[in-house]
Amino acid sequence: MAKIEHSGFVMKISGEALSSDGELSSEGLSKIAKILSSNLTQEEKSVQVNAILLKYYKRPCITKDKVNLICDDIIKIHEAGKSIAVVSGAGNIWRGRQFGDFDKVNADYIGMQAININSHAIYLGLKDRGYEVYFTTKLFVDGIVERFVINNVRNAFNSNVIVIVGGGTGSPGCSTDLATTQLAFELEADGILFGKSIDGIYSGDPRTGDAIKYDILTHEELVASQLSQGIQTQAFMDHRAALMLGETKINLYAYLGSDPTAIDEILRGNNPGTIVTSDPELLAKRKIFIK
Repeated sequence: MAKIEHSGFVMKISGEALSSDGELSSEGLSKIAKILSSNLTQEEKSVQVNAILLKYYKRPCITKDKVNLICDDIIKIHEAGKSIAVVSGAGNIWRGRQFGDFDKVNADYIGMQAININSHAIYLGLKDRGYEVYFTTKLFVDGIVERFVINNVRNAFNSNVIVIVGGGTGSPGCSTDLATTQLAFELEADGILFGKSIDGIYSGDPRTGDAIKYDILTHEELVASQLSQGIQTQAFMDHRAALMLGETKINLYAYLGSDPTAIDEILRGNNPGTIVTSDPELLAKRKIFIK
């Protein structure tokens, strides 16, 4: 494919991309070994092992090495002359659905605060390397970060200043997928970079071995594929985000977020994952079709 001509991108970064793999302490390993060799029932063993994991499994929420890797990708886009705005997830710090008994609205506000923390870390990583960065949030924290004002954000974005937007959408009940597509619409960006834990969009769960990876999809096909997997299943992205993407027709590039070469490939015009587009020239190049 030809080198892409987009002038501005919004990039979605998963929270997990900021954290390192965890490790279990030697004390924790010893305790688990004793439990597994005991005469307890399988159910009792499972309960006790889970308790040990919660106590002794250590996983840093944010590591400098992972922040630097994310900053590397952002800088590649910036130095290619593209405007770039970044939206972070919060899964390395908080997942509200794991706390089912919590009030969902307040659980979502905790998640948005976690997004602010991740966004602040990325901001500091870029500033430390000498780049001009505009950090703002849709969940305002007085004295820490500026409140999101669309004209200020547009001015920074269109002036080739790196933009970091925290706080998700600022409203409970909304995913960071939706925050990403909404921000792309607000900034009139013409591309979305969607780094995930899998290397593209599949017809089903890629872990089953039966799913087909799509190279290029239309926006309508993405929405249809999402809904075919069930309204309760998030599939590749949040359903409302997919619907908004379908309305705005912004090109989306899905790729493996941990692949250090993916952004380079996209900027060269290659396709390391899946492209969602309404561009006839791109669609003419696709090899795999939804049946």
